[in-house]
Amino acid sequence: MGRFALFGMAFMAAAVMSCKQKASSAVDSMELDNTQEVTSLDEYIQDVDIIRLQGDLISGVTKVLSTSEGYVTVGGQINRYDKKGKPLGQIGRPGRGPGEYLSVRDVCLNPEGTEVLVLTPRNEIIRYSLSDGSFISKTEAEIKDNTADAILPLPDNKVALYFANPAGEDVSNFDKEFNCLKYINKEGKIVGEAVPRSDFNISMGFKPVCFQNKDNSYLLSFGPSSGDFYTVKGDEVVPCGKIDLGAKALPARFAIRGKDNPMQYFENIFEDNYLKCPSSVLITDEVFYCSAFGKESSVWNFVMDKNGEKGIKWQSVGEMVMPMSGVGADEDYVYFVYAEPGIDSSSKTPDILKKYLIDKCGLVIPENGNPVIVRINFTI
Repeated sequence: MGRFALFGMAFMAAAVMSCKQKASSAVDSMELDNTQEVTSLDEYIQDVDIIRLQGDLISGVTKVLSTSEGYVTVGGQINRYDKKGKPLGQIGRPGRGPGEYLSVRDVCLNPEGTEVLVLTPRNEIIRYSLSDGSFISKTEAEIKDNTADAILPLPDNKVALYFANPAGEDVSNFDKEFNCLKYINKEGKIVGEAVPRSDFNISMGFKPVCFQNKDNSYLLSFGPSSGDFYTVKGDEVVPCGKIDLGAKALPARFAIRGKDNPMQYFENIFEDNYLKCPSSVLITDEVFYCSAFGKESSVWNFVMDKNGEKGIKWQSVGEMVMPMSGVGADEDYVYFVYAEPGIDSSSKTPDILKKYLIDKCGLVIPENGNPVIVRINFTI
């Protein structure tokens, strides 16, 4: 449990495009059993782009948004960078004043790619100008008894908020319907619901479940077991593919097992050998990527061709820093964040992606250095 606790706390601490909105290309069921474990990524990486984030020291980055200027990074604070990593300023700032936020649950761009939408634990949607980070408006969703975990942008200043589980309810009672997605208009009113809960969702707090893809589209994956992932199409959030974790996946409702408090099984769930909580679902023009938790809280990375016919997988284990997994994507590249200062030899890490970056790219972060955005063009 020690390894899990270390990077789990890191995720919790950190979680505090200039294009018209488009839906990601629909894919069929991605059967992760079709992947083979590899011990080297040399033949599967076509190109690497390394963006060293300059300026003041920042906390861990859990999400990256691509913009016309460069990148927005999400962690303890929200920062803008140009395409070479030069700082362009913050988006808002932490605090209790007007237009400030105490912590951040999730972040996205509006469909036009001109505003940054920040979701807070109080279900506030705070809008900032992407161009200069200035405050525009704040809307508080009318939902008071539950905390949203993710935000997806919709047309006409609407958003979709994702809620992992019903608050104040018997979490093992699935006879009472609970819709995970609430459509919120610009006044904060609920104007629709979708996606009935099918399981107790255990991944929240350890990594975001919604990530930006190419053309400022967003993919949402939240179930602990095999199941659909979702995207925005028009003014709705709809299924666009399925992830099949295979025979070794966490059984449905494993966390409940007739008990009201699934947290009592939490340690066992994450140390178990089952695959669980597929997230970081990312699609480029050529490949499908996702990650999932495995035994002893390790993270498995999967890269498949767009037909789901073949692919690779490798394990990333966290010690003092979080395991590496995807944090965004564009047409050609899957984005990762490398955040392990002081490692100057690949012999110091078992992670084959880190080995590649050290050996092939000479990537070393100095002590007290900023995390690095790594964009990888995979070939399968």
